[in-house]
Amino acid sequence: MHIGHVTLDKERPIAFGTKGIRLAEMTIGKTVSELFPDGRAVLGVREIHGLLYGGLAQLDKTVTPEAVDGLLDDYLEAGGSPQELGTSIAETLQASGWFTRPTAGGE
Repeated sequence: MHIGHVTLDKERPIAFGTKGIRLAEMTIGKTVSELFPDGRAVLGVREIHGLLYGGLAQLDKTVTPEAVDGLLDDYLEAGGSPQELGTSIAETLQASGWFTRPTAGGE
C-alpha cells in the first residue's frame, strides 16, 4: 500500500486501502470514482473532509470525523491551501493503485 503524506498541524501519513476508500465513500456519499470521472476533480469541503478522514483512518484507528474537522479548521486558520491539500490527497489516491487503468496490451 502506498503511503503519502499531508501537512496539516504536522506532517501526517495518509493511505487508501480498502478501509480508507470505504470510509471516504461512506462519509462523502459518493464513490471515489465519481469524484474523478475524467481523472481530475474539483473537491469541495465535504469531499476533502471525507477523503482526508478515510486516508488518515486507514493508518490510525483513533481518527474520527470530528478530529478531522479540527485539523482542517486549524490548517485553514494557519493559512493552509485547500487546493494544495486536495492535490496531496488526489496524488495519494492515484498512487494507491485502485484507480489505475490498464494500458493497451495489458501492460
